[in-house]
Amino acid sequence: MFEIPFSESAVYNAFWPALSKVYPRGSYYGLTSKKKDNVEHVELHFGDRASCEKACTCPIISNGVSILAHPVVSSEDKLFRLNVNQLPLIPYHVLTAGLRECLSPFGVVQEIVVYEDNLFYRGSGHIYMTRPPNSEKLLKTL
Repeated sequence: MFEIPFSESAVYNAFWPALSKVYPRGSYYGLTSKKKDNVEHVELHFGDRASCEKACTCPIISNGVSILAHPVVSSEDKLFRLNVNQLPLIPYHVLTAGLRECLSPFGVVQEIVVYEDNLFYRGSGHIYMTRPPNSEKLLKTL
């Protein structure tokens, strides 16, 4: 989420073209904007964690002001918890990368939790995923 102050109209007006230059139409699922306390909260709904991390580490420069995003789960997004069992006994980084890749057509993987007992992998866990509003045409049904 980006937060843009209204009071500095030059910053506010320069933000939109700067945003569309960095994130052209089609590079995100949608945009939600809400005004509160003289600040506009702009949420871009990304399809992958890498895009979100880019927005949180590479600021938008608006009229000489750096505006950095921070990650959020929108109240309009649907949040799912998937319980997973009988996961293969493979290295953790390989397992999580494979799960993210397999589940990305269905939504945005927010978190993967793999259960352990006494530091030993149990082969089960859960995954939190979000789906932006009105994404039925872009994402497969889970």
